[in-house]
Amino acid sequence: RDRYQRRVHGAARVTLQEWILAPTHPVMREVLEWHALEELRYKSAAFELHERRPWAYTRLVIAQVILAPVMLLLVTVPWLYILWTQRMLFTLSPYLDLFVWGFLKERFFLLLFCEMLPIVDPGYHPDHTDDARLVLRVRSRC
Repeated sequence: RDRYQRRVHGAARVTLQEWILAPTHPVMREVLEWHALEELRYKSAAFELHERRPWAYTRLVIAQVILAPVMLLLVTVPWLYILWTQRMLFTLSPYLDLFVWGFLKERFFLLLFCEMLPIVDPGYHPDHTDDARLVLRVRSRC
């Protein structure tokens, strides 16, 4: 767990964004909010343990380089399978729809990229982010 605290903190912050939670089922939303709040609450404990290890930043970058394509495959392969079963694999419209939704209309992919970008900074530390407003907004609904 300590090796990935940077990503966990970043993912917790992204998870609590309203544009991520808005379409979520209410029960699932409560679970996601609770888990993300717990990650923010203990944000620096595992991170500081990890930072004391040799080559911590290099290992983080290597893990990101390995995990990014794996995560992409975990999303892409099922999506392509669905397109194949619907006989739409070689149709341009689903790809255009995804591009328009992710980059132009909802800008989901751009927003996600911008939210996760700070965690690759070698000087990043979870305590340097002010999560108080984010936590207060979520807790006010609980």
